Amino acid sequence: MTRLQARTRVRTHINEVDTQTKWTDIELNDYIGQAADDVHRRVARVAPEQLSSTISTWTWPADTEYQDITGTNKLTVAGSDFVRVLKVKFSTASGTFGSSNVPTTIPFVGVDELPTLYGGGTYYTGASYHCAISGVNLYIAPYATTTLYLQIQWIAPLVAMTADSDNLLGGKLPNTHKIICIKAALMALTKTREKNAQLDAEEEKAEAEFEDEFSSDRTSGPTFMSDPYGATWRQ
Repeated sequence: MTRLQARTRVRTHINEVDTQTKWTDIELNDYIGQAADDVHRRVARVAPEQLSSTISTWTWPADTEYQDITGTNKLTVAGSDFVRVLKVKFSTASGTFGSSNVPTTIPFVGVDELPTLYGGGTYYTGASYHCAISGVNLYIAPYATTTLYLQIQWIAPLVAMTADSDNLLGGKLPNTHKIICIKAALMALTKTREKNAQLDAEEEKAEAEFEDEFSSDRTSGPTFMSDPYGATWRQ
């Protein structure tokens, strides 16, 4: 399903096929993009094998507890950080990974488990490491006394659609396109309700100000005042 087809379906959901007066194409494109990104992240969490993954290699300095794994030459695409890290492998030998340099998988654990497994500040020179992800940081324990060469398999962020001919989720997972359109429609309707609620609050405030300005005790008729010099003033 292309973005144009998705936008047409969203307009059907929000009953705006003919008029198209409340929501612009730009607004609906934004909601469709947000919904697609949300679905992509959910699939990455529960069924990552359904998505394409990327392999990156980089160096882990000795005596390092953790590193930010985003940024230049790391797990970032077009300014967006990774969606999920699937697997981390290491070798103590530099060079291309292959039959003569087979990397070893590092098991994942919770970041809170690392001190329990090894104790804080423990150094190690063998092969039994564990790793954990917390935010954008990758932890490897215990600390390695030598440089490690990592191979990381990860899922990149969804590439944003820029044209109406672009396909949802890059043309993959067609069974999820329906829920993307529904979620985008709900976003549009929710935004409208928020605007209506704001207008209702502003109207209520304006009505209160109107009542205060033109209340009965202030509009019962003119008030006459006298000054010490005998003049009568109408207020």
